Formats: sequence, structure tokens, C-alpha cells
Amino acid sequence: MRCRSMRATLFHNPTAGGGKFTKKELMTALRLGGLKPRYSSTKGRRFKKFLNEATDLVVVAGGDGTVAKVIAALPNRNIPVAILPLGSANNIARSFGVAGAPYELAEILHPSYWQQLRTGVVRGPWGVERFVEAVGLGPLARMMKRPSLDVARGVDSLRGGRDVLRQIMKKAKPLDIDVLVDGKALPGGILSIEIMNIVYTGPGLPLAPWADPGDRMLDVVCVRREDRKAMTAWIKEPQHRRPPGNLRRGRRVDIVWRADPMRIDDNVIDAPKGETTVTIALERAAARILVPPPRGIRKLWPD
Repeated sequence: MRCRSMRATLFHNPTAGGGKFTKKELMTALRLGGLKPRYSSTKGRRFKKFLNEATDLVVVAGGDGTVAKVIAALPNRNIPVAILPLGSANNIARSFGVAGAPYELAEILHPSYWQQLRTGVVRGPWGVERFVEAVGLGPLARMMKRPSLDVARGVDSLRGGRDVLRQIMKKAKPLDIDVLVDGKALPGGILSIEIMNIVYTGPGLPLAPWADPGDRMLDVVCVRREDRKAMTAWIKEPQHRRPPGNLRRGRRVDIVWRADPMRIDDNVIDAPKGETTVTIALERAAARILVPPPRGIRKLWPD
């Protein structure tokens, strides 16, 4: 299929990035890329209606919350998804190597180049909730409960988030949880646990650089007392270094949860009054996320 004849539905969070990119600018960028776009605000009444209408390409313009919202709600996972990252961390886009201005990405992203992304599912007393990025307990979940972090944007937001996370990590106490990964128990004394589906999480941290979003495996990263100092240092300067901590990979994670908030992507759930069990796994159906083509390829489709 020729990219220039493709119908595209643009789902846009108009407040993402402080409203830096307007509806008009994004639509112009998509037309520059040879697409025939129509527009839906993710905050508008027509959002759910547009999700169910026929299109050749879904384009999501916003931060991680917006991207996860659209992907988790897509009824047809065979429709390719292009991400125009407009947030601060852009963890999902960065995990797929997608970065750049909307008009740049509109011209290079093409349905011939994509990778799979499976949506995660958390089952708990509230029912079922989907996630794209990660599920976690400990310092990162506590950091996300602080509303003051919402004030800053961009680099300031990432830097501020990392500083707060380091301070919380320094004082963290072991979590009151029991964890099974594919039926095998993890040792206790865990200060932080993040069940990762993609590479990046939180304030732009590559906590699971080995993660493959399409392999149906969860990457469970645990930080214990002996890892505290190294992890605190890594959070400050994570560039080009393997994160400390313990890794376990599996298809299913069961957590007996008694205290501390739990975060499911950007949603933070308060600790239960008693004891409860949550189950985390990945769905079979996978979304197709468009990625930049290999370098040196100038022509993406035949004449």
C-alpha cells in the first residue's frame, strides 16, 4: 500500500508538551508525509467512536499516558500505530527508537517498518486493567504520587523526577509483598520491584535495556538493600550503563500485596486495607508500532 494514499486517524492530547503543537500543525505534518488525516482529541467525545472506525493508520500525538490509552483501547491490533512523542519522558516512543519533531517523523515512518508491542493485563480486586509500560511497587510508585512533579516539563521534569526518586530510594524500606514469577518465589527484602514491558520507565530511565516489547515475556527488576547505593548512583547518571538490581523474566507474575501504593503505568493505586493478590501477564494480540527504517534506505515504496 502506498503511504501517500493512506487514511490516518490522528489521536491528539492537546495539552501534551504544554500545547506546543496545535491541531493545525500536526495535520499539516501528516499531509506533508503524504497521509489523508482526520482528527480526534483524546479528551473529546468522539474519541471512542473514532477508535472503532475504519482507518489505515493510527497516529498518536502525546505523552506516554496518551499513547498507552490509545493502544490499550484499540479494538483492531492489526492497524499499525505511529507515535508522535510530545511528552516529557516519552518512554514508549524511546523504547522503539522513535524521536523527533512531528513533521520529521511523518515523512519517515512507514507501515513496512514495525515492531510488535503486547499490552499487559493486571487482574486485581478492582477487576482488569491494561498497561503498556510497567507495573511497580516501591520508590517509583511513591514518587508518582507527588503532584509537584506535574508542574515542570521536558528536561526539568526528568531531572526533577530523578532527584526525587533518588531521595526516596535512599530511605526505602523492604516491601511487605510475596512475589511469584511463573510459580517460583523471589527472595524477600525487596526495596523496589518493577514489572517491565518496555525498555524505559519513570523519568526516562532505561531500567530494562534488554526488554523486547513483543516477546510475551515480562522483565521483573528488583532492587534489594545491597543494590541501594548502586541504584541511587545509576538513577543520577543512567547513560550507557547497565542498571543494578536483580532480573527475573517470566510470562506471569503473582504478587501478594499488603502495603504501599502500586502503580500501573501512570495510574497509582493506594495500598489495600488488608491483603490482596494481583496477577500480571501479557495479552496474545500485539499492536504494530512503526519504527524508523534502517539507515541508508531512501525509497520506502515503489513508483
